[in-house]
Amino acid sequence: KSKQQQDKKFTPNKRREYKNKKFGFGGQKKRSKYNTSESAADVSSFNPRRAHGKGGATNFKKSQRQGKSKRKAHKNKSRK
Repeated sequence: KSKQQQDKKFTPNKRREYKNKKFGFGGQKKRSKYNTSESAADVSSFNPRRAHGKGGATNFKKSQRQGKSKRKAHKNKSRK
């Protein structure tokens, strides 16, 4: 290697610099959405009054066609 190449420090190309700036450099790639022990132990946002809810009310519409046993019972009732 020449003297110039040895003196020059390594710098990534412009594309790599841009991506490092945009996305961060290094760090853990996978399992990033898993809870940490600190986040799991943090209960500051927990509200006991709102917890254990009953779930959202759905608009339950009775089906047009009755079940098989109901239809049979109705059919037998009308035969008498």
